[in-house]
Amino acid sequence: MSDTDVQDVSGETLTFLFGDGASPEGYTSQASINTQRSIEIKASLFAGEVPDATNPSGPGFMRRRTKSLDFPFTGAGVADAASTQFLMNKAASGATFDGKVVQNIIGGLGWSIAGTWIIESMKLTGTVHENQTFDITIQPASRMSVTLGN
Repeated sequence: MSDTDVQDVSGETLTFLFGDGASPEGYTSQASINTQRSIEIKASLFAGEVPDATNPSGPGFMRRRTKSLDFPFTGAGVADAASTQFLMNKAASGATFDGKVVQNIIGGLGWSIAGTWIIESMKLTGTVHENQTFDITIQPASRMSVTLGN
């Protein structure tokens, strides 16, 4: 058996990029999402029981199909004034916006999930003599496009 190194992936390579609304669309990250980032890929499933046609008294099996996919993104960090104002404006408007989550790995192993998003929640927390912290949850608002090999 040969030794193989695992290609570890730095947390900084997972980034949410906000569209600027221009044509062509330009994308930028926001400085307040600077310590934690998370994308979850969730499937809502239909589950149906299928009887055994050759032995009806025997156990059947479960057949599952995907009904829908969801890609919620969460991020956190130390609040940055300009970034917080940008994101507060997006959250307060309640409007959707173009964006994408990018896993930027050198060598073609990256990927992106792009589409229309909406801010579900945003939280700022302050403690005396400490930096304000920032949390955000961004939900897909349309069909997402997944691209492999960035």
